[in-house]
Amino acid sequence: MKQGYLVPFGLALLLLLARAYLSSAGSTPAGQPALAHMDDVARLKAQFNDSASRMRVVILLSASCPYCLKGASAVQRILESHPQHSIVVHVVWQPILPTDWGLPGSGALSRLSDSRVQQFWDPEHAVARALEQSVRGREPQPGCCFTRGIWWDMMAVYPPGAVWTDTLPPPLLLDGTVDEAAPAFDAVLNAR
Repeated sequence: MKQGYLVPFGLALLLLLARAYLSSAGSTPAGQPALAHMDDVARLKAQFNDSASRMRVVILLSASCPYCLKGASAVQRILESHPQHSIVVHVVWQPILPTDWGLPGSGALSRLSDSRVQQFWDPEHAVARALEQSVRGREPQPGCCFTRGIWWDMMAVYPPGAVWTDTLPPPLLLDGTVDEAAPAFDAVLNAR
């Protein structure tokens, strides 16, 4: 191979490797199911309703947002402080920022390592749209976290017994950023 081709060949190979790395999912922590890909909300809806006897939390995050990652770590600390609490946390990763090039990597996924967490990849923002539709015209309304009409970096907390029918039920808590809403989430857990 001529030396003149080495630099372009090397750059092309580097770009291919970077694309493969950035478009491949990381591994979820031990004790959690594998990262689930969302085609529509049916899968999450079924899991949400299957655990209707427990408190449920839906969290919308961007895998490359430092504030989202900080919020994920805050939720993990809260879960660690409530090891016996009957709860299921549905973490929905979605592309929001220009740096969200692909599926969340292991670094992002490991921020929430508790076995009560189920993690999803939602490239079409189906869950964000379902959540927004479910609270349209109701209180509480979140005070932040909208980009191009998509909700993100927020959490919704649902009581035991709540069932997702045509729309999600009214949440006990709906707020963002996740890091700023974490103390209110902790207070809900302490009250139960």
